[in-house]
Amino acid sequence: MFQQVRELSDFNKLQVYLDNLAKSFIEEYTGKAFEALADHTKFDEVIDEIGKVIDQYNKVGDNAVTLFDKYFNIATGALDQKLTEALNFIKNATSWDQLKGQIDSTLFDVVQQLTDGDPLSWLLGKIEINGHSVNSLDEIKARADKVLDLIQNEAHEEIRKLIALAKSKFPLDRFLSELGHIDWMTLQAITERRLKGFVERLIGQSIDGLSNTQIGKAVTKFHNILNAIDNFKNTLFSKIKETLDQSFSFQLHAEYSRASENDALLDFELDLNTTTGQSLMKKAGQGDFGDVLTAFDTGAVKLNSGVLTHKVTRQSKFSVNITGWHLGWNYQGLDRLITEAEQRIIPEANGHLSIITTFDMQKEKERKRNGERVYTNLLLRFIGESHGVVEFDPANQVFLVDAITGMSSKYTLVFEDPSTTEQELAQYLSFADDFGLAVSDEAALQTLEPLLPTDAHGNFGDT
Repeated sequence: MFQQVRELSDFNKLQVYLDNLAKSFIEEYTGKAFEALADHTKFDEVIDEIGKVIDQYNKVGDNAVTLFDKYFNIATGALDQKLTEALNFIKNATSWDQLKGQIDSTLFDVVQQLTDGDPLSWLLGKIEINGHSVNSLDEIKARADKVLDLIQNEAHEEIRKLIALAKSKFPLDRFLSELGHIDWMTLQAITERRLKGFVERLIGQSIDGLSNTQIGKAVTKFHNILNAIDNFKNTLFSKIKETLDQSFSFQLHAEYSRASENDALLDFELDLNTTTGQSLMKKAGQGDFGDVLTAFDTGAVKLNSGVLTHKVTRQSKFSVNITGWHLGWNYQGLDRLITEAEQRIIPEANGHLSIITTFDMQKEKERKRNGERVYTNLLLRFIGESHGVVEFDPANQVFLVDAITGMSSKYTLVFEDPSTTEQELAQYLSFADDFGLAVSDEAALQTLEPLLPTDAHGNFGDT
């Protein structure tokens, strides 16, 4: 969100772009009322403050921020000492052998994070980073250094402040405890923008201007969402697992079909001077490699670079396609997504997870539509590589040629809204300049707005 605020760098655009929850976060972080940012001097001060956080984040990286966030105890305002001990252990390690075997759960957790969840590849001693092969032990030490720098360096105070605010005032469980027993009277009486913004984010509508009857319906919708949150989390987790399974199977078949007779699918060495090594050798001789792969940390197994153990595991990723209309970065229909999670979260082929928000649920139509998206992505890559716009990847050449046999598509785009606000109208017209209907989005809004009648709340009605 801060990155987008920095890019907009205009108060009027920001006013339209952010909802109350986002505005309240900026208020809490900066200590300034959001409306006060209409003053250019104050606005520039806030943009500068936000810019410092972004720069600090980019400097220390995702791994450092994730670990700090996980081990920062908001109740005590202190960092778990186990994290610092684990990081210092990694910094002082002279070989990967010290990071194998019986290590405690915190150290294993930190190693997992710093190796991007792929410690097996890093144990080989070399890892590819941005197309360059580097010493993996040196790289994990450098990453550990960045986390320690975030923890100890005064220059990173802003990002520590940001994490503390997010964990103290904006975590989901805090909102649930403060709003779990809300009724229509207390909802009307809410003045704190943070709480009001959370309710509005979930129900997908503004609270201000609602009648008593509408407030009652909004409260019912809100409680239905709260009751469905645990089931939503479990459903999302199971769908992600299903998508990763499909991605892994897809990559497995792809790598197997590409492998030549000289490629090793599994490549490992066993220490036959140990009882464990002898036992694993007996199983491997019978074609059972499962225990060999899970015993990499016992000291009896040395894993070398193999197609299935390294290429496949490193490439088993998934993408998330969120389908539906949204204002800024806040998707509408969040309430339906949470309460109808089983129907609206759909694992697709080849590691794609589709999340459907505002579209009517027509499952077969959505599956077909998402299949078209997958092939559209492949086609764009094929064209890009053919014209040299995208870097050519020889490993994908045969797959792309086989996949792109022929395509045609037709799209119709319609937006309907029974109670359109000025903010929504501006979003709907954000296509105007792209299609040559107006010289800019603002010009389209200024031309159309005077022609539309408004209701008692200043909305434009059915549009």
